[in-house]
Amino acid sequence: MSGANETGYMIVDEILKTNNAHAILSTTAIMGASRELLIKRYDEWFKNMPISKVPNSGTPERPALNFTIAGFDEIGGQNVHKIYVLSSHNNFAPQLFNTGLCLTGVPQYAIYLLHRLFSKDMSVENALSLAAYVITETASQDGKVGGPLQLMSLKSSSDVAEISSEQISQIVAKNAEISMKLKQLFSEETK
Repeated sequence: MSGANETGYMIVDEILKTNNAHAILSTTAIMGASRELLIKRYDEWFKNMPISKVPNSGTPERPALNFTIAGFDEIGGQNVHKIYVLSSHNNFAPQLFNTGLCLTGVPQYAIYLLHRLFSKDMSVENALSLAAYVITETASQDGKVGGPLQLMSLKSSSDVAEISSEQISQIVAKNAEISMKLKQLFSEETK
């Protein structure tokens, strides 16, 4: 989630309190139920506020909120990876990312870093380190990005695994060491 997180947490809390929240088994179905509730609540809460800023208008735009929903759908007996983004900027029209990667929020730094550093062959551990690096580097360059870092891994053969705050701290510390080594390489005088 990115943007108006407090508003987003209200939606997540409501989704989790529904009677059938844990009975929804496909990512596409979770996206659909989330989208329906997001549209309903935004129409209710921000009825007179435009989706985007209207020039020369004193009416504020409604809060920006992006949800990334990732997981698997069972199709023809196989688990098929799905990543969706729902964004208040387009009234939560579903966006399906078919590249295996998805970025929301303030992605320009992260896009650059992922294009330079990501490999489909990297291990899950290295991918988690890269994800943390991309987020912390973006936060170091843009004051709108930041807050507590959360990471999860998702495999077709198991449930979602949330990475502990201790593990995240270790990943961030290791990334800082690597960044310092890279900086030192460019700081050394050539002989």
